[in-house]
Amino acid sequence: MVYKPLSASIYFLLVIRIDKKISHSVIMAYLKIFKYIMLFIEQISDPRSRISGIIGVVCTAAARAVFGADQLVIPAMVLVLAVLLIGRKKL
Repeated sequence: MVYKPLSASIYFLLVIRIDKKISHSVIMAYLKIFKYIMLFIEQISDPRSRISGIIGVVCTAAARAVFGADQLVIPAMVLVLAVLLIGRKKL
């Protein structure tokens, strides 16, 4: 399971926050990113859902290349949804 590194990371961040007075928003941003990384790793470790994770990464990279980092989220979601809907019978 990937949850042991997640709990260790949470503990580490809480210790750092107590010691060095890091802001709450920085810790929450780190935890969100770490959570999504762990979910992605868990998804691609399953052979049945690996293609969905790869489609998500490729579509997000394409959306970033076309629209830039500021306008990334909605075009990437639409592109992922379109690709998954088009290929739903093959997946």
